[in-house]
Amino acid sequence: MWRARLDSTTNWAVVCTAAALTVSFSEPPAGPLILAMTTLIITLFLWMEGRRYRYFELWSHRVRLIEAHYFAATIEAEGEENGERERWRRSLARSLKNPAFPISKREALGRRYRSVYIWLQLILSMTWMAHVWQFPHPINQWSEFWSRSFLGEISVAWAFVVGVLFQATLFVFGVATMKLKEAQGEVFQKALAPPADLEVRS
Repeated sequence: MWRARLDSTTNWAVVCTAAALTVSFSEPPAGPLILAMTTLIITLFLWMEGRRYRYFELWSHRVRLIEAHYFAATIEAEGEENGERERWRRSLARSLKNPAFPISKREALGRRYRSVYIWLQLILSMTWMAHVWQFPHPINQWSEFWSRSFLGEISVAWAFVVGVLFQATLFVFGVATMKLKEAQGEVFQKALAPPADLEVRS
């Protein structure tokens, strides 16, 4: 169920991006603003999906415990040692009695950003550049590009700077969270049991 919820958020983000690309070129005057607003909406979807990913990882982690230590041990000729059996049972019982996210919000957001949203943000940014370059008429030099108006008194140059800072912040965040590997469940096969004391991670 949580895997389906993740997919639905991703689908919304993809549909919004496709709709923004279509509308931006069919309505040239409003194109840049539509693309900028869609970028913010996509970022909101990323935040929602990061939260859903934490729930997905919690349930996935429980399922992996049962798969690895119950079903697999049942099928194998040699079962687990008593100590190992008791350890994973205590871990699963603790997770059921005191639910806690096995990964931090930063790791969840970073994973979803690198998997899906970095590409959507890149497409929107490139489309914004192409739209400003082509409308209301194609330009041949960068000076004219910077002098164009983005929204009223706001020039393209200011919008470009804000956009670059925004995307750079997301990119740095995505790179900075690459080393976070608290995710267990089906993501990392090596992590089939939670730490001794599973706590909520902010």
